[in-house]
Amino acid sequence: MMTSQKHATLDDFIVETEYGVIGDDADVRYLKVSFCTEAYREEDFARYAINKPDSLTRAVPKRKAEYLAGRYCCAALLRGFSVSSEVTTHQDRSPCWPQGMRGTISHGTVSDGYSQAMAIVTSRPQLCLGADIEVLNREVLREICETFTQPAEREYLQTLAIDLDFSLLLAFSAKESLFKALYPQVKTFFGFEYASVDSINTLNKTFVLRFNRDLNEVFTAGVKIKGSYAFDGKIIITIVVIDSLSPF
Repeated sequence: MMTSQKHATLDDFIVETEYGVIGDDADVRYLKVSFCTEAYREEDFARYAINKPDSLTRAVPKRKAEYLAGRYCCAALLRGFSVSSEVTTHQDRSPCWPQGMRGTISHGTVSDGYSQAMAIVTSRPQLCLGADIEVLNREVLREICETFTQPAEREYLQTLAIDLDFSLLLAFSAKESLFKALYPQVKTFFGFEYASVDSINTLNKTFVLRFNRDLNEVFTAGVKIKGSYAFDGKIIITIVVIDSLSPF
């Protein structure tokens, strides 16, 4: 799924970075960072040369740290494309990418005091990118699984020769990535009920989502979207890349 290089840092806030490409496409690049939320300081925005939006003025430190880490990833990747403009925010709170660029951002808490943030960026504007980071919490997944899966979908997941909680985690995260990939194009909010897990391949770390109902004239009921994932036993990262010129 990802070809990468890891680097530890001496920074008290961003403690590790991982850079690479998605699949074998050198034009779809990602940066993932591990950061210490407890080490965040207000001056870190200036230290990393990231503008702090007014909307964060009254936000709690954890939210500010997440925003900073995500935008740090974006800025570093954009510089690799010789783009100096920052990623701003639309009124609907979705990222607003510089002209000609597309991307996605995700972050998640992975342990007490530590989180991860990730951005994927490309200079091919026809690509729709979605990524999501989630942490395995078996109890919570069992409690809320009916809110993000359909009855038939849960029956299917129970037939797989893999851990059910992992398959539920993948289902949740994959649908989050699907929404992030398609929302900038369709400009329509859609819920978990729009898609179900059609298959999971644990050998090549891929999955397929199938639309249960029409989203628009292109993404209609029955259409299947492929994605990839990485899972270390605790943290899952799902990625969806859709070429809007040839989505299937």
